[in-house]
Amino acid sequence: MKKIKKKFRLNVFVSYAKGININNFQIPIHSILKNLAWLYRLDYSIDADTRLFDDEIRNNPLYSSTDLIYFRSIDDSEIDLKGFQKIINDVFSYANPFISGVEVFYQMQKVLKEYPFPNSYIRPLNYPYLEVFENGKGNIMIPEIELMQLDLTEKKKTDC
Repeated sequence: MKKIKKKFRLNVFVSYAKGININNFQIPIHSILKNLAWLYRLDYSIDADTRLFDDEIRNNPLYSSTDLIYFRSIDDSEIDLKGFQKIINDVFSYANPFISGVEVFYQMQKVLKEYPFPNSYIRPLNYPYLEVFENGKGNIMIPEIELMQLDLTEKKKTDC
């Protein structure tokens, strides 16, 4: 893939309607967004059930919770802003019956300054590795679920 010329940021919101079981949607949606970050080499940070909108959510009869997912391109990123916005629109279109009761949309670029990219974030490396940054210090890690899958694969090989 071709590397991008201009770096970008994109904040994605996931709002859950009142009355739905968030657990049925939150993990799969976060997984899709993490995989997109991995695929296109984007930094990301997930603020699940963000407290940034507590007043708006408490007073809104439609929504019970909102997640905020921050994305940021780096030198190695393989998609531009418009391409990534199109993917978010296509994957989470309203015609998708999988996400009824959940709204996924991205924030307008002109208000990004109000929601800066966090100091703690994740940079996907070659699968299954992640570089996890906490206040500027990075550590290379493997997600626990990936380790468990690797463990199961090794056990199957030794059982034969």
